[in-house]
Amino acid sequence: MRDFTQAELESLFGPASHAYRAAIGVSTDSRTALPGNLFVCLQGDAFDGHNFVAQALEKGVSAIIASEQKRIALQPVCDQSSVPFYFVSDTLRALQHLAEMARSSLKCKVLAVAGSNGKTSTKDMLFTGASAVRQNVHATAGNLNNHIGLPLTLTNIPSSAGLVILELGMNHKGELAELSKIARPDHAIVTSIAEEHAEFFENIEEIAEAELEVAAGMNGGILLYHAQSAGQEVARRIAESHGLSLKIFSAESPSVDASGIHFTFRGNRLTNSNYLNLVMAENLTGALELLAAAGFTGEELTAAAVAAHPGAARRFEVFRRVSGGREILLIDDSYNANQASFEAGISSLRAVLPHGRLALFAGEMAELGHKSDEAHAQVGIAAARAGYTMLFACGRREAGLMASAYMKHKPDGKVVRGEKPAELLLAFSADDYDGILVKGSRRARMDIVSDEIKRTGFMGRSYV
Repeated sequence: MRDFTQAELESLFGPASHAYRAAIGVSTDSRTALPGNLFVCLQGDAFDGHNFVAQALEKGVSAIIASEQKRIALQPVCDQSSVPFYFVSDTLRALQHLAEMARSSLKCKVLAVAGSNGKTSTKDMLFTGASAVRQNVHATAGNLNNHIGLPLTLTNIPSSAGLVILELGMNHKGELAELSKIARPDHAIVTSIAEEHAEFFENIEEIAEAELEVAAGMNGGILLYHAQSAGQEVARRIAESHGLSLKIFSAESPSVDASGIHFTFRGNRLTNSNYLNLVMAENLTGALELLAAAGFTGEELTAAAVAAHPGAARRFEVFRRVSGGREILLIDDSYNANQASFEAGISSLRAVLPHGRLALFAGEMAELGHKSDEAHAQVGIAAARAGYTMLFACGRREAGLMASAYMKHKPDGKVVRGEKPAELLLAFSADDYDGILVKGSRRARMDIVSDEIKRTGFMGRSYV
């Protein structure tokens, strides 16, 4: 974690109530604060960090950043403590100032990942692949990719880092520009453009412009953009206006089978056995291009391509079970979903098992606005056209839309509907299928389904 000296903090926030040596890293949560942390009191609609200053002090934090409006209320604890308090007008902006200071101290390359789908998967590929060939690689933890998560990430990365990979997320116009100006990436990738946060955007071009705000904080460098994504003219315009080199990327001759994904990169045929999704061949190609922009050699890129693996659960995670002499595949892709990722998952499992009996457990998709009905119907159509034997549809109205569209295009198919995930499993037997895909937005809680199926003997791969 990064050290913040008293001189640095006073340069940002003025004099403190008491002197101290240094703060090590930053925390905004008293439950996870570590001894030596700088504790920033954030406020939101449903929380106020100022209410937990006492708990943070008990954890041994080195300093407190609090709102000027809370000075009177906190004065008694401030007077009784030897820990310095900094009172500021806006604690969130203070956190972001700390992140900007931390970013300025980095001497390594900083890479940014944006896009509608595949951000976290690509970030994980970059981190695990780069870590296989170089030391001191740091990346966004989990999906801490917003106006709070990004500053927390930067303020907890040591100045001695050898490579930094940052995931930047957005749900409305202007958000990514603010994050990019904090991150100031040397190179960046937009993994894909697809319908997302439809309540805030009128069309796909507006989404492309919002994702391309990743360029706002760049000063030169390479901007990677997926060849199958809409908005390439927008990308060219934005890259030119920021003095960036735009590179359109796409996987060359990708294929997938039970042994993994295969594609050609710069003349070399590569195989990664940690993924069974054709979309991951696209993401991995983009990740390798981004590492190449950061100066990785051909040998390092090949090693990174083989070593890259998922860093988080439930993103097209593969589980296997042998039953009656045959292998059954379970794909847990229940972390999140939109129409494009749903269709990609459906087609990917079919590509792996071209003649297998397949079942789809489909939960509702969130944040689609007025396009929700059509998107859910398209999921049912995709499952029908891919020849899935069974559709298990979860939800209320959305489940009906998926089921109706599926049966219209596959009259010999079968459907089970349930308002709650557990209801889908009442008459389910994994032995009836060769492959099972479980997917939905996080609020659909399709992880309940995948976890119950795993308990019947499915085993996954453990990554070290």
